[in-house]
Parts: sequence; C-alpha cells; structure tokens
Amino acid sequence: MMTLPLARHAVAKHPLFSSFKVDYLFALEYFLRKYGEGSIQAREAFKVYEAKLSSRNPYSYCGDDKAIEIVRSFLGTRFDFLTAHYRCYRACLLMDCLFMLAYSDPDKAQIILDDFCSLSVKRYHKLFYRLFDYLYAGKRSEPFRGIRYIKHQLECLDAEKIFERKPLRRILFTASMSAGKSTLINALIGKKITQTQSEACTGKIHFIYNKPYEDSFTAKWEDSLNMNATEEQLMAYDGNSDKVRVWTYFRSFLSDNFRWCLIDTPGVNFSLNSEHLNITRRTIEHEAWDYLIYIVNGEYTGTNDDKNHLEYIFQHVPDSKIIFVLNKLDRYSAKDDSIPDAVMKLRNDLEQIGFKNPIILPISAYTAMLAKKCIFRTEFNSDEADEFDFLRRKFLRTEYDLSIYSTGLTETDRMQRFAIPKRFLERKNPLASDCYQLLINSGLLGFEKILGDKE
Repeated sequence: MMTLPLARHAVAKHPLFSSFKVDYLFALEYFLRKYGEGSIQAREAFKVYEAKLSSRNPYSYCGDDKAIEIVRSFLGTRFDFLTAHYRCYRACLLMDCLFMLAYSDPDKAQIILDDFCSLSVKRYHKLFYRLFDYLYAGKRSEPFRGIRYIKHQLECLDAEKIFERKPLRRILFTASMSAGKSTLINALIGKKITQTQSEACTGKIHFIYNKPYEDSFTAKWEDSLNMNATEEQLMAYDGNSDKVRVWTYFRSFLSDNFRWCLIDTPGVNFSLNSEHLNITRRTIEHEAWDYLIYIVNGEYTGTNDDKNHLEYIFQHVPDSKIIFVLNKLDRYSAKDDSIPDAVMKLRNDLEQIGFKNPIILPISAYTAMLAKKCIFRTEFNSDEADEFDFLRRKFLRTEYDLSIYSTGLTETDRMQRFAIPKRFLERKNPLASDCYQLLINSGLLGFEKILGDKE
C-alpha cells in the first residue's frame, strides 16, 4: 500500500473551515496511536495526510481526551451546532483508518470496525458493516451510490485491489556510463526518478514500481520510508542500504496487464569505483527479473567496455530475454550520420559475439523525455526549452521517424493518448499533438509496446 486516496478526497476538498480538516487529522491520529504502533507505512502515510490537510505550522496532536470528543462528533454521539456537518464524513474516517491501519489485515480491520461501532450511534452501524463487507468479504453487489463523500476512496481502493491481482513484470536495465540509461528510465516513467549522467554516479540498485493511479506522491524507501519524496530527496542517496525502492505512477503506455518494476543498475565502466561492475553482475545473476534492456550509446558503438559487458551478457542471459536499445540518436545529423547503418553495425557486432536475431530498437530517450515533460507541463530549464524546440522540429521529419523499427506498432497504438482532459490539452498545451508524435517518432512508444507484448 503505497498509494494514497487524497487527490479528490472529500475532506481535502472541504470548502469551509480549516479547523475542520485539523479536527479530522486529530480523529485520524487518535486511531493511528491506538492501532498503528510499529507500522512504518501507517505513520508515514499520516504525514502525507498531515501535509495535505493541515494549515497549522507545525501540526501537533491535541491529546487523547480532546481527540476522543472529536471522534464522537464524527460518529454522531456528540452533537453541537459547530460540529453538525462532521457526521457527514463518518464513512471517510472509517475508510481512511481501514486503508491506513488494516489494508490487508481483516482481523485488525474487524477490531477497528467494532471500535467505531462502540463509539457511534446505532443507525450508522449498517453502513459501517456494509463497508467492511465490501472491502474485506468481497460483497459488492450493492454499490454505494448514496455516499458521495467516499466515492473517490472507494474508486481508489477498487483500483488498488484490481492492480494487486496483476502479474509483476520486472525489467532490468544495464549499460556503460553515458549511454543514457537513466534518461531512458525517466522517459518511460515520465518523471525524473533517477540521476542522469551530469549528476553523481551511485552504486545502488534502484527498484522503481508503478502505482495503480496518479496520487501525486512518490514514495522512496532507502534506510527509511518517505511517502512524499521531493525530487531533491529522490536524487539524494546517502543511506547505508545498497538498494533503493521507489513507488510512483508511470506516465507511460506500458501495458496495464501488468504491474511494473524497473531495475536500474550502476554503469559498468565507472572509473572511480570498479565495484559498480560487480554490483551490476550480481544483480543480473541473483535478482529476479523478466527481461534485460541493454542500452548502447549511439555515438560510440563498439567500445571495449561495451564489448566486454556484452560478452558477459551473452554468457549469462538467454537471447530471448534481451532487448538492445540504440540510444542518443538525437545527436545524429542527416548529413554526417546514418541511422540504418548504425543499426546494421550494432547488429553485426552482436552477431559476432554470438547473439542470434537480436532485437534492436533505435531510440532518442532525451527527445521522448522532453515530450512527456511538455505534455504534463513539467517546467523546462533554459537549456531544455531550447533543445526541445530544436528536437521537435528534427524528429517530426521523416528521416528521423524511428517508429519504422517498431514492427509491432499498430495504428491503434499510434492513436493512444494519455488520460488528460481534452480541454486542458487544447487550451493550455497547443504543442501536445506534436509531443504525442514525438513519442512515436523517438521510438519510445514502440519500446513501451514491445515490453508489454513480449511473452
């Protein structure tokens, strides 16, 4: 449970008193203190609720005596004029408590439910039990049409349950330094999650998991858990653990038939730390993964570092589990470089090592990353703004259409659009249509498609 149903939460949208939201936090923390002892995720999830709902700076708990009176206001056993509307949010409170404290623990959920019933007026019990049965007993024949306050929470929990039943597909990425591996991963996700070549190289293994829906929060677990990590915190790797786990919603066209885990390994030729090669190879040999993506720098193919690592890959990984990505083709010029020749040269190099019928996908990960930043209105720095203008013109030309190498890409695939309201794209992002075409021409859409299609 790393997603949080806060995007359209009824309490977060409450238009009236900020004191009401703080009281809601007091009530939620009352149950957290009572049932969440030892739960790191519950404690960290509450911090996100606190940041979202509290106008106090800093927020501090009111104490159990006052909190229990506030809980009674939500559950109808304490009534006055100022708290009359609190009762409308009784189901929200139960939903948040169950989600935060007993998401996958029906026994604890039953204890919390009994506590709610003991604190509430009897006429609310039927609703509470219906919610419990809906969440834990699978009794979903009666939808909650009349409870508008919990509609978003129910939708999120339903999405989470469906998501959990999907198989997990693990994709491992490996490359020499400066091949654009991190840029490709960031382009797939549609957000900056891993460090790029201009930043310090890390020897940690990153496991990046997607979420079932966009909740606007990214979680990071290194030595400790942070469920609302900033970009700065995501880029800081100062813990003692050799593994970093990240959860975020992927802005991609990766198949929704799977949950996804992208595994980022260190560059294998980092001159300042030869241990990075060993870390990557141990990961390849001992971690669970389904497919390996080998990224080749299109500017410098056939280097000794690549050749040595490719020979290792040939000895340890079945051909059917490998996809080769020829990256950085945005650096090519029509006058001096030939994309077909570069693909043929890489194919010949791979076949000389022993690979049979290697899958090779030419890609400009940087162009795709900038296109997604434009679509989702992520701010460019000054260099990116200039480079986007240049690459947009360049990759809309026929000779830079890399989608011709994605043989499984259908017209239906080409017509895909992110689930963003049309009015937003038309009125506030006139470049959106070009950006979708860039995702196709850059080769990224074909890459996302093949990852989901492979058996």
